[in-house]
Amino acid sequence: MKNLGDAIGKFAYKVDDPEEFFYQKADELDSWEKQLKRLHSSLLNLVSGDNDLANAEAGLARSVLLLANVEENTGLAQALHHLAETEGHVADLHALQAEAHTCHLVEYSRELLGMVQACKDVLSERVRIYRTWKTAEANLRSKREQKIRMEMAPRNDNKKMATITMELEDLENRVDQAQHKFNNISINIKREFQNFDLNRFAYFKQATTEYLELLLQIQLKVLENWEKYLSYTNGIN
Repeated sequence: MKNLGDAIGKFAYKVDDPEEFFYQKADELDSWEKQLKRLHSSLLNLVSGDNDLANAEAGLARSVLLLANVEENTGLAQALHHLAETEGHVADLHALQAEAHTCHLVEYSRELLGMVQACKDVLSERVRIYRTWKTAEANLRSKREQKIRMEMAPRNDNKKMATITMELEDLENRVDQAQHKFNNISINIKREFQNFDLNRFAYFKQATTEYLELLLQIQLKVLENWEKYLSYTNGIN
């Protein structure tokens, strides 16, 4: 029912709103929100997978260390100690990788979702102001028609006519204020959307670049640890 109501509201908005720009932006934000929610969910799964991997490696390191402590062959015991140490370092690095996913990508997607929701809220506020303006115009037309009928009546009630005249002035002021408010929020929203469209890509580029640089450093350290262990095992007679 909520989706049906939203669809009906959007249809009415599209028919009444003189500027197609805002309706297009509303659709664009809906699409962005769906994609970002999928991205956020996938990133959370990625973080969970990295944490599981780090925990499994840490458990493996402890198990190998236990084997090393009971191994009677000195050379094999030392090799197992080095393997346990390497697995422990790699586990720490994968835990750091999970943290990198969280800090650079999960938080980024969460912040973008917040920005999208804020934009949708602003568009909803504009629709509310627009409807207030149109309602005020409808009330003004109705009141003017009422005044015309009174003026055409055989006998005029001067007191009622004065009251309607005052009410008309009040309604005219309300229409002017609502229209002014609507025009202002439309201008401000357009300006903010331009900034949002420019900054979101720059922000995405920065977050992705920082993440990839950190991920590269982590993978190089993982490789360094395994190369160090391989160098040790190659020296075993």
